[in-house]
Amino acid sequence: MIIKIKKKHNFNVYIIGLFIWFLMLSNTKVYAAGTANISVSSVSGNVGEQVTVNVDVSSDSTIIVTKVYISYDADMLEAVDGGDSRGGGTIVWLNSDTYQSQTVKLTFKILKAGTSSVNVSSGSQLVDTDREYMEITRGSGTVTGNAPANYSDDNSLSSLEISPGRLSPAFSPDVTSYTATIDSDTQRLTVSANPRDSKASVSVTGTRMDYGDNTTTITVTAENGSTKSYVIKTYRPEPNNNTTTKTDENNTTQTDNSPQVDTDTNAITVDGVKYEVDNDFTMHNLPDGFTETTISYNDKEINAAKGFGDKVTLMYLEAATADGKSGFYVYDTVRRSFAPYVEVSQPRNRICFLPITDDMEIPSGYKITKVQISGQDTQILIGNSKEYYLIYGTDQDGNVGWYCYDNKFGTIQRFFALPDTVQTYIKPDVTANAALQNDSGNRVREVIAIVAVVLALASIAACAYIVINNMKRVEKMKRAMAETLNLDNQDPFYEVESDRIDEEPSQVDLYDIDEE
Repeated sequence: MIIKIKKKHNFNVYIIGLFIWFLMLSNTKVYAAGTANISVSSVSGNVGEQVTVNVDVSSDSTIIVTKVYISYDADMLEAVDGGDSRGGGTIVWLNSDTYQSQTVKLTFKILKAGTSSVNVSSGSQLVDTDREYMEITRGSGTVTGNAPANYSDDNSLSSLEISPGRLSPAFSPDVTSYTATIDSDTQRLTVSANPRDSKASVSVTGTRMDYGDNTTTITVTAENGSTKSYVIKTYRPEPNNNTTTKTDENNTTQTDNSPQVDTDTNAITVDGVKYEVDNDFTMHNLPDGFTETTISYNDKEINAAKGFGDKVTLMYLEAATADGKSGFYVYDTVRRSFAPYVEVSQPRNRICFLPITDDMEIPSGYKITKVQISGQDTQILIGNSKEYYLIYGTDQDGNVGWYCYDNKFGTIQRFFALPDTVQTYIKPDVTANAALQNDSGNRVREVIAIVAVVLALASIAACAYIVINNMKRVEKMKRAMAETLNLDNQDPFYEVESDRIDEEPSQVDLYDIDEE
């Protein structure tokens, strides 16, 4: 009989430990900013009808913050419902719902025939669960207003006269180009234009007369939306005793936003750009919360609008040149200055920006500059971080003061400057504060990775201890058997031929025994 005694090395615990280690490391994910798509549907309807446009947001990642700006033509469409704020050609959709796909329905009333684009503006932002700004694919749609069949297509004038001066050639409804010569003291051309169809509308631009050549355009819009333009080329000679020229006026540098006002009520210049006051609010819909009123402007009563607790006066300025931007402007009735109308809306709160003037006490460490907010060049204060701006404004209840504007999320809150903060400026740790939320997910992942490494090392140490201890026990038992059986304990196998093997079975039961 031959007895074979084999070593048995138990590596099961060691293998399990390594498996747990690699499993935990494989669960440490690499995160990246998510992507999202915002699409806008296209619809059509008749003038006077209401139509619904769907704005769909979808993503494979979870969205936790939504800020979407939708722009449209306010002259053609009236925003009736949908979003959190509407008016002035912009709809704002803000919420903190958690979702992967969602639709907001926007309702418009078609005011006139034509086509208006409905676009997702570039200021829109989405945030995923890792507090990362998502990459957005922005779409656009259209709203087409169809004129009923009985709408007139007559877009001609029945009469056209100017004062001072006389048209050449004489007016005819089918002639659209004219010339005129005026005196050197004529600062504005008065135009009298009547449409042949009473349902057509007429608009006039370019009535301010500079020295030299001027162009005045009269646009007639028929009831069905078709248009025709009449153009008057006018020459204003320079007086012999006046050295001021059109070029000199254009080279004049302004130090603030105060308008250069002509003797004409409707003519102003803001930041070197010429505008005309156009407060026909039947053509330009007032933003939500504003009501029509009259104010004294250049010693005349004109139409304007009041809002934000009557702290904001709005006037509509029509650009007389291509470098201007027509729209609503905030009018400072004390300083007689203008600034673009900018409003930031968030749930249950609206802030209207007010001009920043030189006589204001500005917090130390900040300087005045201009940035684009909601598509407008806006005066703000900027410090050491471009993540946050200070703006001067008022809320819907008329509370005027400084506000802190978050440049990333487009949110706003009141700004509190302590006395020592104003006198001695200390750079705020806005980088750490801003990164706290954005890096919270990374810190959690770092902690998980560290715990995984510690557990892995502990598992390896435990496995090593078990293996070494087992090997020692095997060697000890090996020596005991060698002494008992009188064998050489250096051989891996011990073969014994004996008729007395059964006398000490307890010494052999610990090992595998093969009988031959």
